[in-house]
Amino acid sequence: GETSRIFTAPFRKGHVPRNEWISLSDGPWDDKPYFAPDGRTVFFVSTRDAYWCVWGQRLGPDRHPSGSPFAVYHWHQRRRSLTNVALVSFQMAVGPHMIAFNQAELTGNIWLLEPAKSVRQ
Repeated sequence: GETSRIFTAPFRKGHVPRNEWISLSDGPWDDKPYFAPDGRTVFFVSTRDAYWCVWGQRLGPDRHPSGSPFAVYHWHQRRRSLTNVALVSFQMAVGPHMIAFNQAELTGNIWLLEPAKSVRQ
């Protein structure tokens, strides 16, 4: 199946060889990375728990992962699921002590109507 991982690489003019890329994630599908303002944590969406949820990965001084990814926000219900927003439209902003994101809530109603009694003429 398809997989998606998040990498960082040194920033410099010219080509950066793949052996210098640093893998920050290993989930089945990880996407939409956002650095925390201090640069020590990367937040991203992932399907590692079978739902689209927000996860974080702390980075060490060498910019490699420090510890395991941790859950930030779970969407394990259909009413408020990240899948209610197309992934291409999903946006997240990370600031000091906050994360803001767009989320759609779907609701519906089921109405039960008794059939009208037939009228005999």
